[in-house]
Amino acid sequence: MSGELSTRQLIGAVIVAATAGFLVYFGSLYVVDHWITPRDTNDPLVKQRGLTPGQSPALAK
Repeated sequence: MSGELSTRQLIGAVIVAATAGFLVYFGSLYVVDHWITPRDTNDPLVKQRGLTPGQSPALAK
């Protein structure tokens, strides 16, 4: 019985770890995309390259 319980605990721990990993990964993508990448018309990169506010300066090379 204890073997079955430890297997279930292991599976649960793997699921929790995978879920946390996905949240951290996609959360970091969101932060980079929405907070670090300039999307403001007052941003010098946007003005310099003549981009619209919706465009990412990283894509305009």
